[in-house]
Amino acid sequence: MRELTDNIRTMISQYFCSNCSELFSPKRSSQRFCSRECQVAAYQNRIRLALKHYEAANAPARKRQRCCRTCSKVFDLVGDEGFCCHECYRLYMDNLNHLATEAWRRKSQEKEATDAR
Repeated sequence: MRELTDNIRTMISQYFCSNCSELFSPKRSSQRFCSRECQVAAYQNRIRLALKHYEAANAPARKRQRCCRTCSKVFDLVGDEGFCCHECYRLYMDNLNHLATEAWRRKSQEKEATDAR
């Protein structure tokens, strides 16, 4: 019976290393690692992971690039605009208005021509 009790005590007093998962007998109640090497390796992994999270959280947003609709210049996209500058926007809108006016004028002339028949 004493032998069984000793075996149970030995099994209970063994723990798994938090780094390499190897079975070991701790020398103090708060010991989590089987060796100093495992303790250092776990610390380095923890620091590496924290640094990766820090860099990901503080990294600048990826810049998307777009080609201007008017002058075809490549620029960094800030919002959802499609123009590199306000001048290009105005040129595009003026041209769009001009095209729309021309289309409207053409349709109205066609309509007048069909009405006259």
